[in-house]
Amino acid sequence: MHSLVKYIVGELNKPPYNKRFNIVSFDSLSAEDLLQVLSDVLAELDVTHKVDLRIEVPEQTIVRILTFLRVLKYRPDANISPQTFRQGVLNGERHIIHPILEWLLKNNKDLQKRAYLGKYLVKLDIPSEILSDVDLYNVYEQYEVLVENFKVVHKESELIENSGVNINELRNDLTAMENERDIVVKRLEQMSRKIDNIPNKDQILRAVTQLRLEKDKKKEILTQLSDEVAALHTAQQRYSRLSQQLMEIKKATVGATPQSLMSKLEEEIKVTEFIVKEKLSKDLIQLKRQHDIYSRVSNDSYISKTSVESLSSKINMVRNQVAVLLEKQKYTQNSSNDKLVPFRQQAAIMGRKKDAILDEYRTDMNKYNALQKQVEEKQLELADAGALDMPKGSDFKDYIGKLKQRNIIYKRNRALLSGLKSETGVLQRTLDVLNTKSVQLGVPQDAEALASLSVTSSKPIPHDTDNREELLSFVAQVSTSIASHKARMLPLLDELRPLREEAANVNAEYEEVKKTHDRTSAILETGTEKLLQEVLSLRDLKQSAELERATLDAKQQIARMEIQRASGDTGQAMKEAVLAKIQDRERLAKQLKERHRQMKDSQEQSTRQKLLWSNLLRLLEVKEKALEAVKKNEGTGHKH
Repeated sequence: MHSLVKYIVGELNKPPYNKRFNIVSFDSLSAEDLLQVLSDVLAELDVTHKVDLRIEVPEQTIVRILTFLRVLKYRPDANISPQTFRQGVLNGERHIIHPILEWLLKNNKDLQKRAYLGKYLVKLDIPSEILSDVDLYNVYEQYEVLVENFKVVHKESELIENSGVNINELRNDLTAMENERDIVVKRLEQMSRKIDNIPNKDQILRAVTQLRLEKDKKKEILTQLSDEVAALHTAQQRYSRLSQQLMEIKKATVGATPQSLMSKLEEEIKVTEFIVKEKLSKDLIQLKRQHDIYSRVSNDSYISKTSVESLSSKINMVRNQVAVLLEKQKYTQNSSNDKLVPFRQQAAIMGRKKDAILDEYRTDMNKYNALQKQVEEKQLELADAGALDMPKGSDFKDYIGKLKQRNIIYKRNRALLSGLKSETGVLQRTLDVLNTKSVQLGVPQDAEALASLSVTSSKPIPHDTDNREELLSFVAQVSTSIASHKARMLPLLDELRPLREEAANVNAEYEEVKKTHDRTSAILETGTEKLLQEVLSLRDLKQSAELERATLDAKQQIARMEIQRASGDTGQAMKEAVLAKIQDRERLAKQLKERHRQMKDSQEQSTRQKLLWSNLLRLLEVKEKALEAVKKNEGTGHKH
């Protein structure tokens, strides 16, 4: 508490408050003075709160402060009830006012923005009786529209403020544009000076302007032509799409009779009626309940922790009562000789199945509509791209064959290109060696010096030029070595070319085999999916058969009981037998639950043990690899 008071005093002594408090003077403030300090802090966020509390009525003070705190979204401590909080603010209690002051002083910048927005975004609470007037309702709608417009404008202004447009960059752009303008003006002046000397200047200018106009017209005509061609393509695409739809409709109506169409429509109408009357009505009732709960929670001003705990205790109590009632109902149904129990169970199971099928139907319809939209979008994209008709299977096969041939030619040319690149690399290295040797021997590098050198070299060489003789002998040696290397490389290149072709063919065969493998794997995946669907359908059939068997067993048991009753057995003995069976069933259910729990615990333990063993195995593998790497490194170190 001392640190809290110290922080509040330190913040209040800073501008814009400038209160000049110390801890003792602030702690000795009366309730009215403490409320005045709170009002002054709120006045820095909103000027309307700059009020002298000695003049203002206490009820108005509490309403004003609490309303503004609600706008600022202040949340008191969960242990404080709303009534205690209001009374504490009214009485100026320190344990209520001090946390408010701390929160206001810590979040001053955010609260300034929130207070500014609260003036315009907090909607007026108008009763529904007043809004029944048409004029007032129209004005309120205009008010809501203006609030939404304010939100949009405020977001745009924040984006502009945060975008951070640099003024220096704009100035640099302006100076660059002015420099470009000066350059363009100078060029225009130079061109005008050049044109002044031409005799037929006006005629040439008119011809140039006419040429420019004609070029612009040509561009417009070309754009119109392209637009018309695109429109023609879209119309042809639409025609082909509509004709295809017409063909599909005709195929669908082949062999159809009015009775079949009517029966199909009746089935669709029944399904939709069932969805609307039963499924959607249930969903609507559930949504209304949720809406009522949410509205009740939202209308409540403040929910404390104690109220939440009381509500949770009430919910638990109601749940326990419902569970007891359900147990009583089950006991009465089991103890009474009700012949309709299995039929009721069967009806409930069928109802659940019907709801599940309806959910699947709705999801499938949504998927179908989404796929239809995707197909329409793809068709529109094809129409925009200018595709007149869809390619057929034969077209795809021809395209794949051409693509294979081009791939083989490409690989062959790539192999030749790589060989030529290797040869050029060898020649480039020899050229570099020759250049370095020529520099060492003092041979000039430019063409004129080389020409003069060739002319002088055609003349008889004097005996005192040893460098030139060395150069000639070196050139002869290099030429002979190049010739010998070429002679060695030619058979190697001849051997390399068929190997490259063979490698290209092997790559092509590999691609074909890979495609066939992918195709077969896709076929196998589809086959496995079909088998899974068949297994699921057989499982459903098995469940339905088990259900029928259970119903038949129940009917048989009822018939046996009726026979025993007809044969003269007493009702007390029958009741005892039924109760004994019920106890046996309950004992069996408890045993099964215990067994299920044990299996679940053992399963969790086994999965945890399996995970530990797998982690240990991975750790050992990593250690083994690390040891092998260390051994390899040691072996290479000994070799070196």
